[in-house]
Amino acid sequence: MKDLNLKFKNTAGKSTHLKLRFVSQNLTKEVVQAAMQEVIAAGLIVDKFGNPVHVKAVSAHYVETVSTPIFDEEPATPTV
Repeated sequence: MKDLNLKFKNTAGKSTHLKLRFVSQNLTKEVVQAAMQEVIAAGLIVDKFGNPVHVKAVSAHYVETVSTPIFDEEPATPTV
């Protein structure tokens, strides 16, 4: 599974990230940039002082995590 990692800058110029799971795997640059601008414009995420956390869109990446089991003693769960 791939996650979408959105990187923003905050009011202090520091990097902030928003990680989204269960996203479309074929998003275009234009669609993602527009969505990031909507996140910024909405101002829903703020710090403890009420300042917006995301003020500038910087980048977006799909991140794929690979799990390699070493051992697993948990019984298998039956599929329904």
